[in-house]
Amino acid sequence: IGTQSFNRVFVTCSRTTTPQNLREWFESQGEIVDIFMPKDKTTGESKGVGFIKFSKASEAAKAVEEMNGQFMAKSSRPLRVTIAQIKGSAGEIDELERMSRLFITIPREMTVDEVTNTFKKYGQVVYVRQVIDRANNRPRNCGFVKFAKASEAAL
Repeated sequence: IGTQSFNRVFVTCSRTTTPQNLREWFESQGEIVDIFMPKDKTTGESKGVGFIKFSKASEAAKAVEEMNGQFMAKSSRPLRVTIAQIKGSAGEIDELERMSRLFITIPREMTVDEVTNTFKKYGQVVYVRQVIDRANNRPRNCGFVKFAKASEAAL
């Protein structure tokens, strides 16, 4: 079973877009490691899509948050930017939603407010949920932190 890498984005763009255009448009989002734009095997023309690999998942998440829906120069269609899916992966789950929630270990003596205060330095904390043991209805030493943005959770 392969593992999902969250540092790549899939971009739907114009057929006239070049890898250099993508680099210029996206370099403000983070360090670009690689750009791949598939071509039609018969005609050799661009398919109007590209994959951009960033050095960090937080940079890819930022690119989706800031670039999705943007109009680029000489384009009549907005860019569609999503986290790249592994070929054959199940449906389009909102990857940014999933990436913005972290599973964490929580010391038993720590309160939800203390966990929130610990994590808010990384971004806007939407909620902290501690897992409850059903057998004794007491908090377990694990839970979830949900951030407003996936780029904050990936820091």
